[in-house]
Amino acid sequence: MYVIGEMPEVHVNNNRPDLDGPLSRTFNDVIENRASDDSEIEALLEEMSGLGFNPVNASPGHSIVILMYCKTVDDAVRFTQHFNSGRVQYILESILNRLLLKIEPHNTEKLDSRVSLDEEDIVALEKFTGIEGISLKILSTDLFSSSNCNYF
Repeated sequence: MYVIGEMPEVHVNNNRPDLDGPLSRTFNDVIENRASDDSEIEALLEEMSGLGFNPVNASPGHSIVILMYCKTVDDAVRFTQHFNSGRVQYILESILNRLLLKIEPHNTEKLDSRVSLDEEDIVALEKFTGIEGISLKILSTDLFSSSNCNYF
């Protein structure tokens, strides 16, 4: 498979690691079919697409690993800005919480998630964009913030 662009792996750790498998499968069903009976999930996926990055696949492991496709350098810069601002975390956590209700309809607990990138993905994004990660944070104009997000 030949990919033009960059595909960072976003690691989502949450307080329900026992559901990493079911959440990953349900997430994949939604992104593969590009249809959900949940308008909030649809809106969040549409927002990601409008920002220039799209989830491609989720797989369970020691966390939920979600591949994000950034086709262009500008998309990768926007992804990094939104990752640094906490917006990526907010979007993914919101989607996963909505999917949790499909898996456990009577659940009243919310997932508490933390997103991160491996060092190799940070280096790959820096090479792809030509801008060091800390510089990308400075360029961010988003007002969203999270005390749990990992900065480059």
